[in-house]
Amino acid sequence: MKQDRLCLQLMSVPLRITCDHLLSCVIKDRFTAFLASPSDGRLAYSVRLHSLDHALDHPRRPEVSGSGGFYTFVRHDMSGSIDSGKRLIQARLWPNQYSLETMLRIIYSVLLMRKGGCLIHASSVAWANQGFLFVGPSGSGKTTIAHLLPEVAILSDEISALAPWQGVYHLFGNTFFSDDQEKGLARQVPLKRVFFLFHGRQNTCLPMRSQAATRILLQTVMFFLRDNSAGLQMMDTLIALVEQVPCFALHFLPEPAVWQTILSTI
Repeated sequence: MKQDRLCLQLMSVPLRITCDHLLSCVIKDRFTAFLASPSDGRLAYSVRLHSLDHALDHPRRPEVSGSGGFYTFVRHDMSGSIDSGKRLIQARLWPNQYSLETMLRIIYSVLLMRKGGCLIHASSVAWANQGFLFVGPSGSGKTTIAHLLPEVAILSDEISALAPWQGVYHLFGNTFFSDDQEKGLARQVPLKRVFFLFHGRQNTCLPMRSQAATRILLQTVMFFLRDNSAGLQMMDTLIALVEQVPCFALHFLPEPAVWQTILSTI
């Protein structure tokens, strides 16, 4: 069967993909903004994908295991491996958008962790080439606050990607949105502030202690691996993040005026 070749420049870890035509169509439709030139020397990981035409005897919750740079993942609609030493990813999966995005969330949760970054349940935006991260549980207003000001570029309103870039934490655009038709932006910006969201009667913003910020981030990071050494590595990442980037508790009303409070922290 003829194989298609695609390249994605996505979330600071580029992918060179070889796959069948069914999967190629899904990737091209979903990741239009992230398609890159095949000659781009930065494309680091080789990815070999094959369509799966049946359900596997596994639960719907992903199972991810491994250590030392080699990891495996499996779910009812996919199975695969990540070999960081060889920079090789191989997988079989159902040729649809939802299986593809779940697989990429698993893969990038591992790859970003190894770079000192992570995927996190948070919204993120870019304003004047500065990044802002908004963290909170479901219903706290992550999506709402990202859409309040038309001048900002929304990097994600559901799951945000961050990693060090030239010694500074950056936010990276992706396709992990609450609206599964959103195509995303191929953009990265330095992370300027982290805000922990709380509903309030007025807009107020107070600095948050590093320990409190780290504890909340641990509850919101997207982390599939159940491995002690990986868990410690993720803890180190979050501690480094809150030491480098100022964190605030933001009590807010769902109105555009909250952005005056946000920008007052810069």
